[in-house]
Amino acid sequence: MISSGINVDLPTLLKLKTHLVHILGFSGVSAKPSPASQMFHVAFEDKRATTRDVVPCVDELFSVLDAPHPFSVVASAMTESLPLNDAPASLLVGSIFVDVLLALITGSEDLLDLPFLTTKRIVECLLVVMYTAPQTFAGKSSQGCPPGPESRTYWAQL
Repeated sequence: MISSGINVDLPTLLKLKTHLVHILGFSGVSAKPSPASQMFHVAFEDKRATTRDVVPCVDELFSVLDAPHPFSVVASAMTESLPLNDAPASLLVGSIFVDVLLALITGSEDLLDLPFLTTKRIVECLLVVMYTAPQTFAGKSSQGCPPGPESRTYWAQL
């Protein structure tokens, strides 16, 4: 629903992130209050251990990371370190989940031990993040893959 453009506020999105991280099998999941604002950030250990199949979660993570909808995020909701400027920044709605994707990649002992479809979707998520990050921070679209849902078609053609 978030990837379809439904309006969601930052605290709700952070609660969703907390539940996602817990379902994906990360340990030490907690919502730590931010000293700079009335927001919190989701902290978790990079090591994950789960025997559950997480394909549905990773599929939806791909949809959210690929969503072209802008979202206002304060830096204190993304990191535990105190930022110099905690002013809201306009990012894409999936930006808040990038650390979960990177922790999925680095926290797994061997990506090939995961089911094939999960590994494939994680790599696709990484490609979307690598493509959209320069555009998000530059504030403009560059040549290559079109932003948003069209990027799936672009990557499938490669």
